[in-house]
Amino acid sequence: MLVRFWQKMEKMSLSQTRLKFFDLIKSSSKIVLTTHFSPDDDAISSILSLYYVLTKKFPKKQIEMIITGNPVNRFSVFLNYSQIHFVSELATKLTNADLLICLDGGQYSRFSNDSQKILDLKIKTICLDHHQSPPDKFDLLWQNPKAASTAELVYQFTSKNFVLDETLSKLLLLGILGDTGNFNYIRPGQYHLFSLVKKILQISQINIQEFKSTYSLIEPQAFEIIQEFVKNSKFYQVKNWPDFQVSYLTNTYSDQLTSEASSIFVSNYLRLIKGYSWGFTVYQKSDGNFSLSFRSLPGSVNVRDLVERIGIGGGHDRASGAKVNAKDAVSSSVVINQIIDWLKTNQPLLT
Repeated sequence: MLVRFWQKMEKMSLSQTRLKFFDLIKSSSKIVLTTHFSPDDDAISSILSLYYVLTKKFPKKQIEMIITGNPVNRFSVFLNYSQIHFVSELATKLTNADLLICLDGGQYSRFSNDSQKILDLKIKTICLDHHQSPPDKFDLLWQNPKAASTAELVYQFTSKNFVLDETLSKLLLLGILGDTGNFNYIRPGQYHLFSLVKKILQISQINIQEFKSTYSLIEPQAFEIIQEFVKNSKFYQVKNWPDFQVSYLTNTYSDQLTSEASSIFVSNYLRLIKGYSWGFTVYQKSDGNFSLSFRSLPGSVNVRDLVERIGIGGGHDRASGAKVNAKDAVSSSVVINQIIDWLKTNQPLLT
C-alpha cells in the first residue's frame, strides 16, 4: 500500500524528503512534470530545470513535460522549451503515467480543469512549492514558503545529485529573477539566496541585463494591451478596506499576449499608484473563464488570504492569482462587482 508521505511532511528533513523524492523517481517508468495555468517565469524555470536534471540523470526513463494552456513565445530561448506539450487538459494525458510531479503550486485545480480525474487515476504524485496556500494531498510534498522561488527548491532537491552547470544556471536564474522581482521582494530569512545567485553568476558568467533582454522584451501587440489596462484602470473605496485599483480588458486578444501584458502591467503599475496599496486585474480568456492577478504592498491586504476566502485562487501574501469560471460570470465587470460585493460584507487581513 502506498504511503502518503504528505502526512509526515513536517517531521521530515530536506535530506529525508530528497531521498523519498529520488526513490519515487527510480521506481517510476513514465514521469510527467507539470506546472500551473498561465505559467510565469518561476513556473517555466522550475519545470525546465527539473526536466534537464532528470533527463541527464535518468536517460532511459520516459519523462514528459505537459502543461494545460498555450505556449508563450518569449520562453522559447530556453533549452527544451519546445519539448513542453501544451494541451487543453492535463488530466487526459496521464492515463499511462506512473508519477506526476507538480511544480509551483499546491492544489490540483491550479494544473487541471478536471482535478478530480487526476485523483481518480491514483498515480503517485509529488509537489514542490513555495507558496503558503494550503496544499492538496500528495504522495510526497515539500512546501517551503521561506524559499524565494520554486526554482530554488528544485536546486535544493537536485544539487546533491547533479553538478550545477551553465545550462542549469540559466534555467534557475530565470525563476529566481522572476519571483523575486529582480531581487526587489527578498525578505528577511531569504538572504541565503544570494550565495546561490553568486554561484550561478560565477558559473554562467551572465550579464543579468543582457540575459533578461533575451526573453523579457515587450511585443508591440502586448504593449497595446498594456495601454488598455491603463485606460481601464478604476479606483475604489470600500469601507474598512484600503483603497484599491482595478484594471480590466474589454477587447479580446490571444491568451499568450494577454498573459504577457497582464504580467507586465501588474508588476509595473498595480499597487504602485500613491494611495492605492493593493488591487487586481481581470480579463476573459479564450475558454470563457476569467483570469485575475492580485498584488499588494506590505502592511496592506493579504491577497492570498483574500482569494482563498473567496475560494477562487491562491499564491503569495503579496501576489496571488485567481480564476472565475465562465458559468459564474459573463463579463469582467460582473467579476469586479462580485468581488466588491464580497469586500462589503467581509473584513481584510492586513499584513
